[in-house]
Amino acid sequence: MAFEPINVSSQDPNPFYGSLLDSEGLPSQILCRMSDSLFFYLDKYCPVNPGSGYIEPDKVFWREIAVGEDMDIVKTGFLLSGGLIRKLKMQNRLDSNRQPLLDRRGYLHVIVFEIKSNPDDAFNDWNRLCSTLKLVDPLTGLLFPTPIPRSAFPEKEDTKLHAIYEQWRNGMISRIEAANTPQTSQTQSQTSSNTPALNAQEYRKALKEKEKSILRTQLMSAGIRTAMNIFNNNI
Repeated sequence: MAFEPINVSSQDPNPFYGSLLDSEGLPSQILCRMSDSLFFYLDKYCPVNPGSGYIEPDKVFWREIAVGEDMDIVKTGFLLSGGLIRKLKMQNRLDSNRQPLLDRRGYLHVIVFEIKSNPDDAFNDWNRLCSTLKLVDPLTGLLFPTPIPRSAFPEKEDTKLHAIYEQWRNGMISRIEAANTPQTSQTQSQTSSNTPALNAQEYRKALKEKEKSILRTQLMSAGIRTAMNIFNNNI
């Protein structure tokens, strides 16, 4: 009987995915291929620095927008893509503008961290990514089968890594709020003295744009600057 390629629609996701992390917390071959597929997709289709061969914070930000996340969730994802990677000391490079860059290996470390620190979110995120972006397995050329079963992810979060994420996230949010406070006051003062006709809707829109600008500046300056010490001790 001649060999017949497996139709992706007939693949059973349960045996296909198995466990994405082994008993030592290292990524399976399937997870490495999933990470590569997402890496190649973002590098090809993101309008910011397409084809650079690296993942920058802008590409992670765009990833969330591409799958339809609302702005509040996108902000959290963008936080993760920048300063948290710096805190975890993951391997990266910086370009001439000190823009942090992740290669395939560094991005795989990000993926593993996301899964270990919050497996429930990772389960939902990967199902959304595979179904929305139609990610292709680089080994077979077929779409990754969906839905990915919850059993493919760790049953529980790694408490140490989760604590690192929460501590950093809360600290960054506090910094952003602190940076936003004087700007808000200044905007309010200018509004009352110079633009009394500015209506409430326009004012809220201006504040939101300012908030987004501050957030972006904070995250880009934090960057993805690191080497792998903390992460290698926990992976």
